[in-house]
Amino acid sequence: MRMSHPDNPYAAPQTNVERLDKPISELVDATRWQRLGAAFIDWLLLSIALIAVPVFLSLAFNVRSWSDGFALLETPYGWLDFILWASLLPLLYAAINWDAFKDGQTRGKRMLGIRLIMHDGRPASIKTSVWRMAVFNTLGSVSYFHIGLIITLIDALRIFTADRRCFHDIVFGTRVVEV
Repeated sequence: MRMSHPDNPYAAPQTNVERLDKPISELVDATRWQRLGAAFIDWLLLSIALIAVPVFLSLAFNVRSWSDGFALLETPYGWLDFILWASLLPLLYAAINWDAFKDGQTRGKRMLGIRLIMHDGRPASIKTSVWRMAVFNTLGSVSYFHIGLIITLIDALRIFTADRRCFHDIVFGTRVVEV
């Protein structure tokens, strides 16, 4: 439904309900290798960005070596370091992929021809994409009794089930399909 006048401030809000070109029954789930490859590409880009942060800090604050840039990010309290790095990872990841989130594709997903959609076929919103990534990456960062490693492994091993959906897909109602 369209407004009679595009500048009408009293028009009811409209929702974008755009769907994919194919009916949901014809969508093909991404293969395990496509998802793994996309995750690896995203991880590689994030790693480069994480290396750039201490290098930038060492140049900006004129410290002797780039490894001293890490010292600028350390605090006397271990829990504060965790909060700093746990918040830096999702922020860097979102910054790298911000323009890509609107299409349901991170850089890695775009390179491998897959995209994130809602389970009912609607495109995933930026909010869903960011929360999906941030919650499980933050949980994966928990080092207390290797809880983060266990959560990450259980989440990743879920890809070997018949529906190929990880826990983060189930929790946020998403699936990854071929474009």
